[in-house]
Amino acid sequence: MRSERGYTVPEVILFVLVLGILGMLAMPSFRETGDRLAANRAARLTATELRYAQQAAVAEHTNWGVQVTTTGLTLLRGGATIRQTAFSDGVTASANFAGASTVTFSWDGSPSAGGTVTLTTRLDRTLTVTVTGITGRVKVGP
Repeated sequence: MRSERGYTVPEVILFVLVLGILGMLAMPSFRETGDRLAANRAARLTATELRYAQQAAVAEHTNWGVQVTTTGLTLLRGGATIRQTAFSDGVTASANFAGASTVTFSWDGSPSAGGTVTLTTRLDRTLTVTVTGITGRVKVGP
């Protein structure tokens, strides 16, 4: 009497083939998820640095600012660099604060100019961080 344990070679090949097809179908959604997470991370980082500069300006009664480059952010205190932070790979930024790439917060928390930071990923996902001109409110949006 022969025992029928295990799987035959054709069954294993069919299983691997089906698994490979399912993996290929899922791959684009993994890429999109990674792209979305990179955009959200860069937007949160930008908003956090802007809020930090605003709060530090109020607390220390001195000017603090954030300079936006295509690859990251520079936190400034009175014009001197405090720290530089890079975005994740594939995220680029552009800023427009009345034509400048730097916004400075004065002792009362008001910005030098209102404006936006636009963050774009490899798959062209775009998020915008907005600084309101009068109040300095920082908001993240699509």
